[in-house]
This record gives sequence, structure tokens and C-alpha cells, in this order.
Amino acid sequence: MKEKESAQDVVFMMYSLIKETTRKAIINKRFLLVLLVMLFLAGVMGYAATQEPKGIEEGSTFLDILVISFFLPLITMIFGSSFIRDEIDDKSISFLLISPLGKGKIFFGYYISLVIVSIIAMLLVVSSGTLAYFSVVGYSSGVSETYIYYGILAILGSIVYGSLFIIVSILLERSIYFGLFYVFIWEGFVGSLPGRVKQVSIRHYLRSIGNELIEYGSIAYYRDASGLNTSIITLTLITIVLLVTGAIIFRENEFP
Repeated sequence: MKEKESAQDVVFMMYSLIKETTRKAIINKRFLLVLLVMLFLAGVMGYAATQEPKGIEEGSTFLDILVISFFLPLITMIFGSSFIRDEIDDKSISFLLISPLGKGKIFFGYYISLVIVSIIAMLLVVSSGTLAYFSVVGYSSGVSETYIYYGILAILGSIVYGSLFIIVSILLERSIYFGLFYVFIWEGFVGSLPGRVKQVSIRHYLRSIGNELIEYGSIAYYRDASGLNTSIITLTLITIVLLVTGAIIFRENEFP
């Protein structure tokens, strides 16, 4: 009976950690950036919908370029690179470390919170761009499925990018600089190079999954796609390795 109560206490503390951390991230000024991105994307997509050519092909291409290839890693980086780092810097993490929760559980609690916040942010962004574009162009056959699939890619990307940027927030005090390098140089430049070199970027595997799911736009004609099964397995392994490594580093670190 005692063990059962102890397990219930751990579950409750994990729930409280995730709930409070998620709440703090959503009311943080960084979340205002998500609203600005939504307005910006809605403006760009709305304007594009008034130009020629226009249709589901062009709308899907804009979502591919702006959302999956740019805003997805950028927004996840902005939240992830500071998710634990802010708690370390203001020493509020010390209260958690003396709780019955082990460091490993605390780390995974932060990660789950990051994923929840990133998914909320990215679904808002995908929705704003889709609504702005197709409310002008019109809702033709395939729009709903395309919207759902881009939402799925946004969720998958939040899970994988989150596992990368949360470990960076533990390792580096100025993790935002690494994040900017990764988003703009590694994903932006290396990920767009021809040949197999792009396979070292997360974006490549996300777009490869999108290539199998989405029938319209540039993502549907992604020639270097790695295939659905290969991409899912690769992203799963990347996420697991990063999370296990992050949990070990977090457990071994001594925080002030």
C-alpha cells in the first residue's frame, strides 16, 4: 500500500511539474513571438493568395518552406534552448532537486512540457497560415488532408527538435547562439545542399515523411526523400539517443 501511495505521489509531482512549467512557458513573453509569427505568416500567406499562380500546390509549398523548414526549428529552439537554462540561472531549479523526484524524472518532465508548448505553438502557426491562404483561395479537395498532415509534421518536429534543444540548454549557458547556428546554418544551409549531406539534418527526414503523406507542393516532389520507414526510424533513434544522453548529463550535473 505504501509503494502504491509513493507511486501516486511521484505521478502527482510529475503532473504538477509539467503543468506549472507549461503554464510558465505559455505566459512568458517568448510566447508573444508565436503570436507575431502567426500574424506575419497570415500576412504573407494572405498576400500570396492574391497573386498568380495560386492554389493548393502553392499553398502547400508556402507551408513547407515557411513552417516546416523555418518556423518549426526556430520556435522550438527559442523555447527549448532556455527551458531548463532559465530555471538554472535563477536557481529556482534547486527547489525541484530537493524533491523526491529523481533528476531523470525532472528532466523528462521538462521535456514533456517543452513538447506540449511547442506543439501548441506550431499548431497555431500552421492553422494561421492555412486559414489565411485558403480563406482567400477557397477550400478545394485535399486542403483538409494537407492541413492535417502539416499538423502531424509540426508535432513530430516538436518532439525531435525538442529533444535536441533541451539538451543544449543544459550544456551551454548561451545556448541560444548554438540554436541560431543550428537553425540558420545547419538546417538552413546544410539541409538544402544537394546530395546525401542533407541527411544529417532533421528537416530532411521530416520532409521525407511529408513526401509520403502530402500530395501537393514542393514537399510532394522532394526527390531526395529517404522513405517513410527509414525516416520514422531515424527520427525515433535520434530522439531516444538525445533524451537518454540529456537525462544522464542532467543527472550527473551539479547545479547551484
